[in-house]
Amino acid sequence: TRSLGDWDASRGLTPEPDVHYFVVAPGGHRRVVIASDGLWDVVSLAEAAAVTRLARTTAMSAQALASMGEKGHHARFGKLRDDITVVIVDLCLPGDDEGAPPVASARVGSACGCSVM
Repeated sequence: TRSLGDWDASRGLTPEPDVHYFVVAPGGHRRVVIASDGLWDVVSLAEAAAVTRLARTTAMSAQALASMGEKGHHARFGKLRDDITVVIVDLCLPGDDEGAPPVASARVGSACGCSVM
């Protein structure tokens, strides 16, 4: 994210983001995980999905994934080798049984079903 759209400061990095589109149907995906490579270097997509599904709130999910990433860095590299940023967004679609997403803890930095860790 350091170079998104910054064509002048993008030496060695691409300012063009990878963008993926997918259809979200009611009853399907509940949350989106957006995270830095600091997480993805040590946590698989399947592990992140499992943690995110089990968490009661976006804040709990963001905290759990950030903690998992930090532990993974220490286990693999002996130290925290990269920053870890995790954003969890609850998808609230018309017709969903669960209603509005929970508001997450202010300690994590969140609003209306979106948490940043």
